[in-house]
Amino acid sequence: MSASPCVTHRHPLVQQERAYSSPDELIRHCQTCEASTDDDRFFGIRSFHRRTMGKTMRDGNTNRRTLYKRSLNRDFRCVFTANYVQLSDNARESRMPNIRRIIDSFLERQIAPIPALEVTSDQRLALCRQHGDFAVAYSTAVQANLKHFGDDAGYLAYATKMGHTFVLGDPVAPKAERERYIREFVKAAASPCFVQVGRDTAAVLSRLGYRVNHMGVDTHIAFDTHSFSGKRNETVRYSERWLIKQGYAIIECDGTKTQADQIKSISESWRSGRIVSRREMCFLNRPFFPDLSPHMRRFVILSPEGAAIALLDFDPIFEGGVVKGYTAAFKRKLPGTTPHAEIGLTKFAADRFREEGHARVTLGLSPLAAIGASGFTESRLWRGLFQRAFQSEKVNAHIFNLKGQAAFKRRFHGDEVPTYIASKRRTPLEMVALLRLLKTL
Repeated sequence: MSASPCVTHRHPLVQQERAYSSPDELIRHCQTCEASTDDDRFFGIRSFHRRTMGKTMRDGNTNRRTLYKRSLNRDFRCVFTANYVQLSDNARESRMPNIRRIIDSFLERQIAPIPALEVTSDQRLALCRQHGDFAVAYSTAVQANLKHFGDDAGYLAYATKMGHTFVLGDPVAPKAERERYIREFVKAAASPCFVQVGRDTAAVLSRLGYRVNHMGVDTHIAFDTHSFSGKRNETVRYSERWLIKQGYAIIECDGTKTQADQIKSISESWRSGRIVSRREMCFLNRPFFPDLSPHMRRFVILSPEGAAIALLDFDPIFEGGVVKGYTAAFKRKLPGTTPHAEIGLTKFAADRFREEGHARVTLGLSPLAAIGASGFTESRLWRGLFQRAFQSEKVNAHIFNLKGQAAFKRRFHGDEVPTYIASKRRTPLEMVALLRLLKTL
């Protein structure tokens, strides 16, 4: 009896499929045919094995691709190069609809209608200036693709995915009114999940029957108690001194010494070396733009030749219409840049904020770091999964460098302030939906 086919290859222009009994046979065919498609992930190759993962990478020629596809339940790797040509409009229209999008669309239609807050970005920013006293408040006001719930006095920012609703951060509203916004949204959205919220919001949700778990820590540097002096911060001071000694310059970017195309080039080069380089994470983060939004600050390192090689952007933290501090939003550098760059940039920016009389700077979320008992009714399953994910070598190597993020921020010896995730459903599907919303999957 002949072996069952393990891989099939479809030529997208003629919509014909042929089965292959071995990887070698598949490779020989793909080297001689023009396998063409505009799908950057599969290039017309489908595997009958469910436990299969693929990785696509350019081979240096804009008209060719190299596909590495590995079957986890068979000990082989298929590697081949296929000609990449543009599909005709008719061929593109004849392809089967994306099943994932069909399922997503179906699940999205199951979400109960939520009253929309019709305010402009300028109005949201005005509310943020009055009440945006937490790290992601500014992002809730300026991040595209977020929806908003509330009224003229305040709002909640949220997004939906796979039939689930996820709130980002605390309400941007007067502190005395935040509980009201939370209760009204929970009622309107039917058990939404709250992500990266503070302890006060977590306490309200706990009273509403939510399970509240740690989801990581945000490193706060409070200038009234923190100093970069002393032995424990010796390496931080050394990084800044080393950069200056080697002829680098650390400046605040005002647009006169760096251009938008230089900034864009740094970001694109940085992304090309990331674990997941084809897409930028969103929701907890927002896409990077070369031009700064209002009230943001950017610090740049210039090489001895005067070229920009690394940057660090900060979002403002407001209180009562006044900037009280900043939170690190984007960190980018060219491949091969010295590791001292990020440390030196962070110290330089923090010292500048201190001199200006601001109260604090936060270094941003370290996801899944320092997970422990939340102090509220929580899901022990989620706590265990978060702890194992943080320690997992596979997660750190192939999805997101959780340990590296936490280790970098701990160099500055700030206060690690817990952030929380709160959910009523606690289903695997909800967690998958969140990971897809973040674009980690």
